[in-house]
Amino acid sequence: MPNSLPYEPDFFLEDGDKVGELEVIFTPGHTPGHICFYHREQNYLLVGDVLQTLGGAAICGVHRDAFPKPARLNWDLAQSIEVVRNFLKLEPFFLGTGHGEVLKNAMNILPEAILEAESLLQKNNYIS
Repeated sequence: MPNSLPYEPDFFLEDGDKVGELEVIFTPGHTPGHICFYHREQNYLLVGDVLQTLGGAAICGVHRDAFPKPARLNWDLAQSIEVVRNFLKLEPFFLGTGHGEVLKNAMNILPEAILEAESLLQKNNYIS
């Protein structure tokens, strides 16, 4: 695996930028430079790999038998939890993830996903 790819981007997206009607949200956690997109009018948050719904809603870093890879492929679980806490401020209805079905009524499920991930951190002595 090379350390870099022979590609130079024309520009970088930053928190608050717009791509059409989508607002860019900087969401490090799954990866250091991860971003999400929010459509305010449709109340749709596209989170990519910050969360998965395949096998049940979970923050990346939390194991699901139906799709275990995200449990191992997360840069910083504590930061991912903080990112998802910030999603609560947006009060999204729809949540599109990188793996699994679109989540409807996201505000009913996100708090449970946060609690489960926090429990995992405590169990593994990641936080004091």
